[in-house]
Amino acid sequence: MAQPAPPPGAPPVAPPPGSQPYPPPMPPYYYPPPPQRSSNIVLIIVVIIILVVVVTTVISAILYIMVSGLIDGPGSNPPVIALSTPSVGVNDATITVTGVSRSEPIGNFLATLIVNSTVGNERQVSSSFTITVGADSFQVTFTDTTSLGQLDPGDRFRIVATSGFHPNTEYEFELIWLNTGGPVGFARWTTP
Repeated sequence: MAQPAPPPGAPPVAPPPGSQPYPPPMPPYYYPPPPQRSSNIVLIIVVIIILVVVVTTVISAILYIMVSGLIDGPGSNPPVIALSTPSVGVNDATITVTGVSRSEPIGNFLATLIVNSTVGNERQVSSSFTITVGADSFQVTFTDTTSLGQLDPGDRFRIVATSGFHPNTEYEFELIWLNTGGPVGFARWTTP
């Protein structure tokens, strides 16, 4: 039941104990403001730069794989060496380099001697080395006329047979390209 209204001019009636004088406040019914838009221009530029770098790298790798078999690196093709006819003495022969397709370090060459059909051991070319063919030893001296450590025209090989050259025997001095193991120059002579 409702309470009777107070007489006019009377003080207001206090609310009953334990009750609130007014109802609780109502929350607002509008949506919160949207968050501020951030600028994505920097992010877009970074992504574009990364894409350009990745695409360029992939294209470069594909081209490298396609072309790498077509291009020979330095030293992969053996040079061509022209040797003179040997100047033969009693127990020595001197061979001069008359031409090279390109100069290469002497360490890129091996040398051997073939006596009739017997092949000697292959030795790396240096200023002095020994080639053994069967029971015979041959001391080889290399003279680098330019002193550049390269095999150039004018360089000389002197082959000394420690027990002398055998009569009626065919000799062949061969230069071998170290990278391929194939001969690149040779000189032949036959003893009387």
